[in-house]
Amino acid sequence: MAERGMSHSGANLFSLEGVRRLVDAGLDLCFPAVCAACDGELGLGEAGLCWECLRDIRFIEEPFCAWCGQPSSGEITNTAYVCQQCSDDPPCFDRARAVGRFAGSLRFSAMALKYRRALWLVPLLSDLLADVAKRENLVDENSFICAVPLHAKRFRHRGFNQSGVLADGLAKRLNVPHIKALRRVRPTPTQTRLSKSARRANVHGAFEACKPAKIEGKTVLLIDDVKTSGATVSECAYILKQSGASHVNVITLAHG
Repeated sequence: MAERGMSHSGANLFSLEGVRRLVDAGLDLCFPAVCAACDGELGLGEAGLCWECLRDIRFIEEPFCAWCGQPSSGEITNTAYVCQQCSDDPPCFDRARAVGRFAGSLRFSAMALKYRRALWLVPLLSDLLADVAKRENLVDENSFICAVPLHAKRFRHRGFNQSGVLADGLAKRLNVPHIKALRRVRPTPTQTRLSKSARRANVHGAFEACKPAKIEGKTVLLIDDVKTSGATVSECAYILKQSGASHVNVITLAHG
């Protein structure tokens, strides 16, 4: 029995996971972790961002649009306030919320994840997303999480989907399944410099449901990294509802 126990322990020690942990520990000793925003060395209990840069995040708080989550610049006390954009052009999702404004250390973190593959930020960013999802009651017992997908060509070029890895982290924290229920059927140019109407036209017809049987009657929490005009998530919500979703809520790291 003792020999079997030693063998089992040895197998754990030299498993791929065990080796990875040893390598990570060695790297942490040789190259102390630094803040993703300011490059300062992280202290005890800090992960991804130092406390100063974490405090730099401009968290979105009320008042904001009850529909799209757009922060209001006025003194609005009505919790059912709906912004002019949503009144004039209602989005297809039910509610959208974001952690903070697309500025400062949150902007840097979102950009680092997307363009520099800063996957070490995912645990912290997933925690921030989970806090918002819980506070705003964006999921229920009938929910699943779905990430805005990349086109296959862009996925091969980038090697990962930043919204997908955030969806994985959020799903674990909320104990809600992550289902790849959408696919992007045609590539689209970046939305960065497009007008609102051009953004809508750019993503029209770009998505389709790939698991309609799992969508029927469900509340979907759709996740993306940044929401600006809302055209992309609204188009995705439209496809999900056409496939039978009862509700589609949206959560993003930042509101641009």
